[in-house]
Amino acid sequence: MADISERPTMDARCLEHVLTDEEREFFNTQGYLTVENALEPEATDRLIKVVDRIDERERIHDRRGTLMSFANIIHEDDAFVDLLDLPATLPKVWGVLGWNIYLYHSHLDITPPAGARPADIPNCKTWSVAWHQDSMRVNDEIEVDPRPRLSVKVGFYLTDV
Repeated sequence: MADISERPTMDARCLEHVLTDEEREFFNTQGYLTVENALEPEATDRLIKVVDRIDERERIHDRRGTLMSFANIIHEDDAFVDLLDLPATLPKVWGVLGWNIYLYHSHLDITPPAGARPADIPNCKTWSVAWHQDSMRVNDEIEVDPRPRLSVKVGFYLTDV
């Protein structure tokens, strides 16, 4: 058996961002929580470069300015992996769900500004999704109130919304 001192430990900075009672109440009543400045500027810059690289590789060039959605993004770059245990957000997740957490879904969405959508592209749809609860099948089948909280989604906005 490995010596316990060889096991990875939690980043102690996480303890500076533990979910507060006020945040828990807000999440429970509103269904979301905003964590301002969760990313350091260097991490944001790195992620933007990675996203731009993926966008360049994956997007059909005549579709510039339209929505891009790319599933299972976590394996694309360590910059995405680094988001999993980010000290500013991980404590919020365990505060909402408890300690038994794991990643089961990741995706990248690029939504250009409304004015940047090219009008000359056929079927170019403006894209927006209203706030909604994910895991529809589970929510349809577990008909109790309140429904059990099985997951949360953590999103990072890399540019101004």
